[in-house]
Amino acid sequence: MKIEVIIIFLFSLVIFFSIIFFISNLHTNQKFRVYLEFLGAVVILFTIFALIIQIKNSKETTIAYSIYFFSNLTKGLIDEPFQLFIENNQIDYYYRQLVGLDYKIPKVRNRTLENQITMIILSKATSVFYFIETNRDPEVIDKKSLEALEERFLKILGTFFKSHIFRENWNIYKKNLSGTPFSEYIEKNFSKKN
Repeated sequence: MKIEVIIIFLFSLVIFFSIIFFISNLHTNQKFRVYLEFLGAVVILFTIFALIIQIKNSKETTIAYSIYFFSNLTKGLIDEPFQLFIENNQIDYYYRQLVGLDYKIPKVRNRTLENQITMIILSKATSVFYFIETNRDPEVIDKKSLEALEERFLKILGTFFKSHIFRENWNIYKKNLSGTPFSEYIEKNFSKKN
């Protein structure tokens, strides 16, 4: 049986017996003064238990929501750019290079579309990065979960940074659009690959 059900049941019993005592005028008798003091203490304990349960549930909900939100961010990081690859198969070489498949780069590349897709990926990656950075507080998400999320993010970016086309466009993004914290994060984690 869940603790919440037990607490609600006990609280209901206390209320029920309290009403009986007040209706029967037993509360005016000096002998029952101890009961009333005990009743007050029990109500305080129930309040404390209820607060503890609320705090615990709130933290679990926050962690679950953070993981759900992160999953949506990384899904957007992958799904939206890849949808563009599906719609623009003339840059299939870039897609294949980005995910580590065999590819043949054509003589004439579509550099504009390559850049646009890379900018979308990096924009989404920036959102994921700032999510990770703003959730480093252990009150928001536990350290183990955050490390797992960050590891997943780094694996995705690590795959992308193996592509020389992606790195070319990263250098453009870094100079023109990237903020310092994100640039430093990428340099720290992928400096050998840049």
